[in-house]
Amino acid sequence: MADFLEQLKRNQHAREERGELGPYERMRDSAEGLDRALWADWRSGDRWMRGVYEEYDKIRGDKNLSEEGRASSEQAAYERGVAQASKGWEAARGRARQLAKENRERSVPMPQGTLFGSPVGDATEMVAIQNEAERIAKKVSGTSLQELSKVVSKNPNDKGIKGGSHAVSTLQEEFNAACEAGGVEGKIRAHGVLRAAEAMRIAFEDVTRDQRTDRHDTAAEQAAQYERYTRSIPSVKQIPKPTPMPRQRKVPGDYGRSNKLVLGQARKTIFGGKRRPSWK
Repeated sequence: MADFLEQLKRNQHAREERGELGPYERMRDSAEGLDRALWADWRSGDRWMRGVYEEYDKIRGDKNLSEEGRASSEQAAYERGVAQASKGWEAARGRARQLAKENRERSVPMPQGTLFGSPVGDATEMVAIQNEAERIAKKVSGTSLQELSKVVSKNPNDKGIKGGSHAVSTLQEEFNAACEAGGVEGKIRAHGVLRAAEAMRIAFEDVTRDQRTDRHDTAAEQAAQYERYTRSIPSVKQIPKPTPMPRQRKVPGDYGRSNKLVLGQARKTIFGGKRRPSWK
């Protein structure tokens, strides 16, 4: 398998030099410029998958192998390839998810930095944020945060509460006030606004629009790209299964408990028992 992988690397490099990469390869290789570790794991998984294809071709072209030998060799190649490809793909997918989350949080401005650098400190802050979110939810919709969450959850296609423009403008005002206040108070108020917006299914981008800069928009674009990577990275289901082992067929004179002979037919009497062979 190692020899095949080396050849695949050379073939891949040649295709890159000739500009013959398809949409999938271009998507994968675009990750190199953003996160080389993600790209390397993703590419490793792909190479192992291609190695399985190459092994299958080699095994199926070997005239010296029996059917059982081919099936056994293909199974070994499949198990080896699945283990290695899965290792690379899962590492890449996990990295993509992590980076998507981090960049999504970096795309949200806060009174001091971004949401990524503004975690909830302790239980006291958590309670204060919950109370602030409750106040804002009632101000915007006249409904408690808990009831509002229930109403929205019953309709997964709902993009926000009724009177959306009024709700967005009110949340924007609250968020701008939080950023102006700054400090611990501003942090708690800003978290409360975001929690209320999330319950109402109003995009953070709409709420934080006045505070956003190119840096936040770039982080949002990178988060979206990492999310596309997560969806594009293959799974082991895409590796073709090996040829199944041929079924064992009985030979004449092999009379065990089964009633089946080499032709697959049962020799039974009209009473359901097995007929005595003529030579006995």
